Amino acid sequence: QSIEWRRENDIDQILSWDPTPEYRYEYPYHIGTTRDNGLFVILLPGRVDVKAASQTAESSEYFQKYLNMILAEITLALKDRKDSGGIPVTQVVLIADFEGFSYTSMLSVAVFRLIKIFASTFDANEPERLKIGYIINASRVFSLMLSLLKPVLAQKTLSKLTAVSSNRNTCKELLLEIISEEELPILYGGTERNSLVNRFLN
Repeated sequence: QSIEWRRENDIDQILSWDPTPEYRYEYPYHIGTTRDNGLFVILLPGRVDVKAASQTAESSEYFQKYLNMILAEITLALKDRKDSGGIPVTQVVLIADFEGFSYTSMLSVAVFRLIKIFASTFDANEPERLKIGYIINASRVFSLMLSLLKPVLAQKTLSKLTAVSSNRNTCKELLLEIISEEELPILYGGTERNSLVNRFLN
């Protein structure tokens, strides 16, 4: 199934595709190194305008391709990576920021469809890539959405997801346990200034 998915979505060539700078700015993400030389990725489904990305078939297809590119970048970043003990790193720590995710967003058929596609695609084709997933700034809306996603996600994947308190200090302390200040974007309490996710700083 994974091989067929890679062929149908041209995953092996997708890293040669270059989204516009404007699109990268509107839909930022961040890939970095954990304290033990592992890998982490920050996605912001609550802060970015997923609804705008799903308004038309063309925009939805572009966004799906963008998400596939992120998956390909994660795979590339894991290649030949070893942790501080010399053990190969094969999994990624996911940090999903749901700040601002509303009932309006969740009730949008197009928005939910995109999130469902990404979640099910990752689960079906990169099932062992997820080490643990921290859901930060989660609200009741996320809990409801997660219940709707349960039918398409494996129990093993669901068991790796942990909702973190929306308290800024609690979240910062947790993230700094696994990520150094230099690697963690300013938005989340670190000192990394160059990440595009920092555009959401107040």
